[in-house]
Amino acid sequence: MLLLGGLLSYVNLALMGLGADVWSAGPLKAGFDFATLIVPIFIYRHYIQVKDGRAQI
Repeated sequence: MLLLGGLLSYVNLALMGLGADVWSAGPLKAGFDFATLIVPIFIYRHYIQVKDGRAQI
């Protein structure tokens, strides 16, 4: 399942690139900009909220 998700993410990226050829690079850049908004949440969850660096099970 993880491998399939990784493969489909590259397919999605290729389709986004093809769409950038049609609509120009603006929507592609906007998509990447919005995708990077998750980075501060990732940092908070993995380095600040979990103090010892390991997830609690």
